Amino acid sequence: MRKFCEDKVSSSLHPSQRRYINYFGGLLSSTIKISSDMLSLQCVLLPIIPTLQTDGGFCPFLKIYQSMQLVYTSGIYLADGKSQRRQLCISLEPALLLKGDIMVKCYHKRCKPHEREVLFRLQFHTCTIHNTHLCFSKDQLDCACTDGRFPEDAVVELIFSSAQDKGKGRDVIRKDPSI
Repeated sequence: MRKFCEDKVSSSLHPSQRRYINYFGGLLSSTIKISSDMLSLQCVLLPIIPTLQTDGGFCPFLKIYQSMQLVYTSGIYLADGKSQRRQLCISLEPALLLKGDIMVKCYHKRCKPHEREVLFRLQFHTCTIHNTHLCFSKDQLDCACTDGRFPEDAVVELIFSSAQDKGKGRDVIRKDPSI
């Protein structure tokens, strides 16, 4: 199945679709073990992308879906393009419990009212996650993988704790007051 996809359809697949094919192959070959843990998403670290607008402003916000149902919408953040910071921390307080198919969509709010642009989308399944830190590079993000404005070295990070670990000796990442 993987060989067929690589030969026939891989050029038209999104990174999330390739990720699911790899999940399926790993589950069939037993290289991926199924995890039934519910995960708590504590924060999302986004790269700051000042080249989206001529004034250098970056106004991201997130929407998170579980089984295609909207479960979280963040506020709109304003990151100055002149800042030396390379990442924006969107902290979810309280942490968001997730299980199953998850989709994270990041938008950039444009200057004009009611306009937004999808920066990236990523999908994953919690049954394949066995650690508390997921990193997605540009080539693993839908939409961003072909966007020249998105920096080549940019990484989106998701920081989890398992439902059992919630609050046990873990430092909570707080929102940056300068954003």
